[in-house]
Amino acid sequence: MSELRRLRKNRGLTQAELARRVGVNQSLIASIELGYYRPYPKIKKRIAEVLGVLPEDIWPEAGVGKEAPEA
Repeated sequence: MSELRRLRKNRGLTQAELARRVGVNQSLIASIELGYYRPYPKIKKRIAEVLGVLPEDIWPEAGVGKEAPEA
């Protein structure tokens, strides 16, 4: 399970609710959780803010993936 998914579930949020709070669509959250995309720094920061953690807590710098488009 991805760290993003674990944190989201621990906070009782659905992908749709997290997406709404971040300002992106649910499919982008799903793609990030599955490791298909790494979000741009702006989106990383917003997701981390909503979850109450630092971006580095979710995405270590060694992460691999294609950058997701800006929201």
